[in-house]
Amino acid sequence: MATSAASAPRRTGLASAAAILMVGFVLSRLLGLLRLSLQAGVLRTVGHDATAFTAAITIPDTVFTVVSGGALGSSFIPVFAGLLEKGDEEEAWRVASGVMNGVFLVLLVAIGVAELAAPWLVGFETNAPDHDLTVTLTRIMLLQPLFLAIGGILMGLYNSYHRFILPAIAPLVYNIAAIIGLALVPIVHHTVALAAWGVTIGALLQVVVMAPGLIAFRRHVRPGAGLAAAGTREVARLMTPRIVGQAGIQLTGVVTVALANKAFAEGASGALRLAANLMALPVGIFGSAIATAAFPTLTGQAARGDLAALGETLSRTLRTMMFFAIPSAVALVVLRYPVIDVLFHRGAFQESDTDFVAAALLLYAAGVPVWTAVELLPRAFFALKDTWTPVLVNLVTLATACALSVLAVYLAHGNAMTGIGLISGALSLTVLMEVVWLGLILRKRVVNLGLRELGLSTLRSLVASEAMGVALLALLYLWRRLGPSGVPGDTLLLIIAVPLGGAVYIGWAHLLDAPELATARALLLARLRRSR
Repeated sequence: MATSAASAPRRTGLASAAAILMVGFVLSRLLGLLRLSLQAGVLRTVGHDATAFTAAITIPDTVFTVVSGGALGSSFIPVFAGLLEKGDEEEAWRVASGVMNGVFLVLLVAIGVAELAAPWLVGFETNAPDHDLTVTLTRIMLLQPLFLAIGGILMGLYNSYHRFILPAIAPLVYNIAAIIGLALVPIVHHTVALAAWGVTIGALLQVVVMAPGLIAFRRHVRPGAGLAAAGTREVARLMTPRIVGQAGIQLTGVVTVALANKAFAEGASGALRLAANLMALPVGIFGSAIATAAFPTLTGQAARGDLAALGETLSRTLRTMMFFAIPSAVALVVLRYPVIDVLFHRGAFQESDTDFVAAALLLYAAGVPVWTAVELLPRAFFALKDTWTPVLVNLVTLATACALSVLAVYLAHGNAMTGIGLISGALSLTVLMEVVWLGLILRKRVVNLGLRELGLSTLRSLVASEAMGVALLALLYLWRRLGPSGVPGDTLLLIIAVPLGGAVYIGWAHLLDAPELATARALLLARLRRSR
């Protein structure tokens, strides 16, 4: 018998949801930066340990992302939330059971195969001196995808009910466990395997944090149930193109890591990974958090057939993202050297490592707005249960990224710093291509997309960001000549630069009468109300 989703815990509004997730992402990214800082100090950016760890985590990430990852969330939530929207909560949870059981079985097989094939898979990515350590670390971290997949389904359940607090807390626990693992490496005879165990245990703890909260839904996932449910088959159907797309994304990642490791003797893949993680800080806060909060709303509007509301939500959300992402990109480009020094310049991390990471970060940071937008646009298609269109677009752009990365290595002529800078630029350029292509397709699919308003909003943000960038460059120029140097000096510089840049940007946005300022205030007030 159908039951109403109204009996579930109280839903969270979009502004409150975005505020909760943004706070969670900020804390998670800050912990992630602390983890990266510790990793750089313990393992360095280049060298055998760093190269082995960077290569080892690629295979577990590939297993997780291809089998479930983004494919699972983007396919499961529209089906589960659609059943809730129709009031059929009983069937929704039967589908949840089927998806959980199916993913569990598939991942067990995939992990088993990867464990056996690890020596061969690792050989593709690494050189001979790094091979044995990489295999050991890979086999430890291959347990991670199973826990991450279960955690991802639990997050989907919470998000479908517009409940975001525990899903925001879970990644914090993951990062804390990874930090503890890294901290133990130099204490226990420089045992790098402890860093790998920290990652795996952190993934397990995400499940431990979220599982007890399911009691609030007065429902549970049943082992062995739901595999034959129509909704489970629908999730599998929707996942198929996403799996293809995720495989393409992971293949691109493997290609770039392999190119960096094989072409550049300095082990530049570690610098690429650190730069990508720095770029992911604003993308996670202003892209992933806001897109995740908006996705259940988009799914509900699509389920009701209200394409006008869907287009309006999409346009408003994208404008809000760009309002935050554009100044973040400018600030990260201008302040990349002090940011890298403050976060990583300790322990075994050297001055040359700073130059490598800064070279990779330059064009990664410049691409923050498009990396942010690509968090949202595919979700509009997923809400409409069209998973093939964004995947096909993604595959073309990924193929372009691989080709441009190979060209970048050729043009670098063995210069690692130039090579990784060109590779990061190639990746950002192809994401821009993907965003434009998806936007043109969506323009024909939904109404109220508001491209004119989006263009004007982006122009206002660019003007305000340009003023902020000039102010930050002036501060940086004066600081390098008159201010203190070293990590303490750079720390003080950032303490001054961040509020100064924010004040200049907000002031110019106010002068330009940017309506997104009101949205930013709403997010802040929503967060303050939740904290009372």
